[in-house]
Amino acid sequence: MSNRPASPGPMSRLPEDEAYWEALTDRLVVEAAGRLRAYRRGGRRWWQGLSRLSVPMTLAAAASVVAALFWLPDVRGEGSDDAWATTVFGLAPAGPLADRLLGSPTAPTMATLIVTPASEVSR
Repeated sequence: MSNRPASPGPMSRLPEDEAYWEALTDRLVVEAAGRLRAYRRGGRRWWQGLSRLSVPMTLAAAASVVAALFWLPDVRGEGSDDAWATTVFGLAPAGPLADRLLGSPTAPTMATLIVTPASEVSR
């Protein structure tokens, strides 16, 4: 019979000698010290300085977009009310194709999108 522990869990095949683990720890620390020192001495990349400023730069960009939206001129007040079409985006169709695509009560077919007949009168 073999001497098995009372717990039915997996058995470890690693040594239980303290001297083995101390020697392993010392060897890892000595070998890693040179590599870590070389890593610490490595050159800094140009973007590492910018990474500290990423949050303020993002907030400044967002604030500038909001400010630009508030400072947009009111174009609707300059023209006549008849020139503005009541579409979803406030766009005024300016051609026969735009009239057929935007003003149509139904969705356009593929034939309409690919080949659109244009008369010579509308040119």
